[in-house]
Amino acid sequence: MEKTGVLIVGALGTISVSVITGITAINRGLLPERGMIANEADFDPLNMVPMDRLVFGGWDIREDTLIEAARKQEVVPPSILEEISEELENIPVWPGALSNVDDHIQDVYALQDSPASLLEEVRNISESIDQFKQEHNVHRVVVVNATATEKYVEPLSLYDCLDNFEDGLESDSKDIRSGMLYAYAALKNGCAYVNFTPSITAEIPALQELAEKEQVPIAGKDGRTGQTLYKHVLGKMFKARGLKIKGWYSTNILGNADGKVLNDPEHSATKIASKENGLEHILGYHDFDHLVRIDYFPIRGDHKEAWDTIEFEGWLGEQMSMKVNWLGSDATLAAPLIIDLVRFMDHALRLNLSGFQKHLALFFKSPYQDEEYAMDEQYQRLLQFTNTVNTIR
Repeated sequence: MEKTGVLIVGALGTISVSVITGITAINRGLLPERGMIANEADFDPLNMVPMDRLVFGGWDIREDTLIEAARKQEVVPPSILEEISEELENIPVWPGALSNVDDHIQDVYALQDSPASLLEEVRNISESIDQFKQEHNVHRVVVVNATATEKYVEPLSLYDCLDNFEDGLESDSKDIRSGMLYAYAALKNGCAYVNFTPSITAEIPALQELAEKEQVPIAGKDGRTGQTLYKHVLGKMFKARGLKIKGWYSTNILGNADGKVLNDPEHSATKIASKENGLEHILGYHDFDHLVRIDYFPIRGDHKEAWDTIEFEGWLGEQMSMKVNWLGSDATLAAPLIIDLVRFMDHALRLNLSGFQKHLALFFKSPYQDEEYAMDEQYQRLLQFTNTVNTIR
């Protein structure tokens, strides 16, 4: 039976470790499946790759091994971790690209190595992909970006077309972020690409052009895992009941490495822009106060907390309020979405689909080139896509 490679950028991060250790434990029958939809009967017509045919690897700028990272993070119980340690030791994690990694991220991860040129970085990533394909005999590869949030970038002529972008690679442009390097190398090597972060990568026109040229699928961005998930659901509820939102305040506290990165205003701006997306589209208006905050609270580790205060107006102008408190594990919420996305994207590769996969908008806060944010509508679109594929077959 065919195998599919899953290469994760940021393979030693808590979310990535949760993905890899979790699926390994599930395949061994040590832990239950939770939080995934790809195994539901509705999607049987897609005949997606079985979870035990997924083969993992990835890149990271940190120097731990995968088993060391898993022990520190405690994303699975130590007793289970020891049972799967042999499998984890055989999963390759290559040194990550250091070019154009900004000073704040370098400080957070205590980086000391010198970066290579951009073309060398792309060559190293490409060689890792080729080596992985050969050694593990995989038929298709999905690359997932699960790194720390990068600083926001403004539109530049460098991003406008593939020729400009490749000129920038040759001249070691400081405006080509490391996330873009992985996206470029993945697409260039015929891999599907998923941006699970809010960083700007595959949506730039140059990489859209490359995806169409190489006839490979891309999906993103920023996995919708917690606060924004219920925010979009509640927004649809208020819309459906004709209740007017007057103000929506959202705050998040988290204490993992991602939280430490987001403690910098230039990085948090990228995340907040993504988290603010969608609500106005769902409601159909924007004349209300909308504030989103992210605070680093180290003691919480991977367990994040979200608070929302929603002020709304009802019949006869009556002012009312709703309070929401959400507590959850960041990695536990994200990991099953990544597994689902990998399997849907592998299916897209099998069908030779290219460019933005809009039917996967359900999984993202800021879906590429899509202004439908209501979860029920997105789910129906995914079902419609499934039924259409089944009819064609």
